Amino acid sequence: MEITTKADFKNNIDQYINQVCNDAETLIVNAEEGKNVVVTSLDEYNAWQVTAQDAEQLSII
Repeated sequence: MEITTKADFKNNIDQYINQVCNDAETLIVNAEEGKNVVVTSLDEYNAWQVTAQDAEQLSII
């Protein structure tokens, strides 16, 4: 996991997108006033969704 500033992210967005997608790396972008965001690949996001759905179904059983 890497952390960067909003300004650095904006200046290097192509590099960060490639890093996140190619290395399955999660990126935290620190923005002003604590409005931070997490950048992750769509593949990682979809995997999290499947895991969450599986856990929800198991809790019903």
